[in-house]
Amino acid sequence: MALYRMKPITVEAVQWTGTNATAVLDFTEYEARIAGDVIVLSGKAVEINEWILKAPTGDLEFCSATEFAATYDPES
Repeated sequence: MALYRMKPITVEAVQWTGTNATAVLDFTEYEARIAGDVIVLSGKAVEINEWILKAPTGDLEFCSATEFAATYDPES
């Protein structure tokens, strides 16, 4: 079995806090539906503290706060 390392990439991201709907909507440029603490983007329910990332292809990806912290560091 071979080992593989992820290529270093830079992504844009915003964390859904439950109070930043305008920032999330501006970032994603998608129509969204807010239901309590959940925001629905592209058919995916994003819970509070989850991250919304823009992949290099422009596609949206979603990940938990734990996964985001383990995978990404802020750019300086």
